[in-house]
Amino acid sequence: MTIIFTRFKMMKKKNWVNGIPYEIAFWKGVYANKKSINKLFSWSKYNDEIKLANFDVQQFLSQRENPNIVDAGCGMSFCTGNKLNNKQLDICYIDPLAPFFNKIIEKKKLDLPKITFGFVEYLSAFVTDKASLIIVQNALDHSNNPLKGILECIESLEIGGVLYLRHKPNEAEAENYRGFHQYNVSLENNEMIIWNKETKTNINSFVMNFADTETSTYGGEIIAVITKKQNLPQELLDCKKDISDLCNQYIDVIQNFNKVTYSLLYHWNFFVFRAVQLFMQFFSWKTKIRVKKIIAKVMTAKML
Repeated sequence: MTIIFTRFKMMKKKNWVNGIPYEIAFWKGVYANKKSINKLFSWSKYNDEIKLANFDVQQFLSQRENPNIVDAGCGMSFCTGNKLNNKQLDICYIDPLAPFFNKIIEKKKLDLPKITFGFVEYLSAFVTDKASLIIVQNALDHSNNPLKGILECIESLEIGGVLYLRHKPNEAEAENYRGFHQYNVSLENNEMIIWNKETKTNINSFVMNFADTETSTYGGEIIAVITKKQNLPQELLDCKKDISDLCNQYIDVIQNFNKVTYSLLYHWNFFVFRAVQLFMQFFSWKTKIRVKKIIAKVMTAKML
């Protein structure tokens, strides 16, 4: 298992950074005016009872007193309900773009929870109390290292806690490995697989020593319910390597932004994305998602 993990390479930080301008512009577009905000929350389950496809989350949470819930890589959709039996749940929303998202919420003076900064690959450093439930939806395959993210999520759970994963299949293939999309999620023989052109890992086998995994599909998306049964071996959580990786990524980003051409292109792309998002307010949410994919392919390709 350790050998498989060390072979699973992290994606280039530059690719991830290149996707940031579009994500910020996209959510600024969604929160541009009352009409678009109302459209979002007519679809979002915020201020409603919590529900998760193919998992009886209400029964699971009812068996726990004051359950601690984490929505990792949450974005700004607030798509999961935040109440149980009409009582407010304690949900911590975590995203690496939290500083940008919080500015949007503050500017619009919206009564929404503050998003906490954090990366799924280092989640245990941001979750101070063990969680009962961690939700990751369409975010794990956008991270630098999905396997590390899964391990960190399990480490952040209490014994008997659940990691709920819901992802679209083979997003990296569909996006031609541009920007955030460097890994695929798929099902083989009813087991969850994370893969790209260089690596392939069976998640059911990867976590079997310390967690049980149930997989299924819903609406064409892949769902995995991973229940923690014992603590992780500490050798899988290499803090020194984490520090080294973060330092290297930090320097890499600084070097890129110290290049005038890269910095100008980065900000120019944000300007273009923002203009497009303003135009897209005239279209439906589904149309926006389709156009989002097309633009992301074209613009990200220019920065690679």
